[in-house]
Amino acid sequence: MKNALLLLAYSNVLIALNGAGLALVVLLLSGAPISFAALMLPVCIVFSVYTFDKVARLDPQDGINDPGRYAFILRYRPVLLACATVAFVCGAVVAIVSGWLAALLYLSPVLVAVLYSVPIAPARYRYRGLKDITYVKSVIVALSWGLSATLLPVVVAGGLQHQRWQFDVQPGWPIAVLVSIWAALRIFINTVYFDLGDLEGDRQEGTVTIAVSLGFARTRRLLHIINLATGAAILVCTELGWLPPIAHVLNLGTVYAAFYLMHARDESTDMGFTCDVVVESELALSAALLVACALATNVLSS
Repeated sequence: MKNALLLLAYSNVLIALNGAGLALVVLLLSGAPISFAALMLPVCIVFSVYTFDKVARLDPQDGINDPGRYAFILRYRPVLLACATVAFVCGAVVAIVSGWLAALLYLSPVLVAVLYSVPIAPARYRYRGLKDITYVKSVIVALSWGLSATLLPVVVAGGLQHQRWQFDVQPGWPIAVLVSIWAALRIFINTVYFDLGDLEGDRQEGTVTIAVSLGFARTRRLLHIINLATGAAILVCTELGWLPPIAHVLNLGTVYAAFYLMHARDESTDMGFTCDVVVESELALSAALLVACALATNVLSS
């Protein structure tokens, strides 16, 4: 079982399922119709961008940070690239057919990934790209995925009708924005947690992540604070009626994150499986719990 989960993680299938999970969360909470296209597009863009980033670049630093994943990528590199290409093209076609706004949201993570990975400034500059800017890069990555994996499904599902430059904002759209902010915060926690696991390799490479800058203990405290604040925000927004009552289920993810944050005791903690499987499953599991609760509620009320 453990090996099967690791293979799903190494092939980026697990993290792509988070895209479908976020789409399900936002569609259920906003009341927008659930469609195949709305679920498919986040999966395609998450899978293709992460695969191109990890597989096409094949950063030697990954061999230090995650040797198991690195070995898997070396072995199956051509297959993974072919699958990512097919996924990206299929998603792009569906997004373009769905309208210019869907196409823009679909392509936005690609632009961010290029800006994040490719050095733009000359070598004499300290900050050559987003990857080199300690605090900015994690925030931008989180916002990018939060937008594309939550607002995109609502656009495709009809939660935002648009004709030329005129917009008809539907009632569920403010909920989609709140879910997008929630998703960005969850992804920020996930991203920085990975930095904790990659601390040794990032130091050797000279990459100044938040974890390298603040140190292990202070970074973990920061993530605990953000996790609790996110949970409190869900509680308050739900009690104020800004989110439907079922949104309380999302705070099971807050509890889930608290446990994996506590698992990271210090730099000697083996965080490989936790990063690759436990953390990468968080948003998909949150969606599964929300769907189960929604189905149970419908059954009890019928």
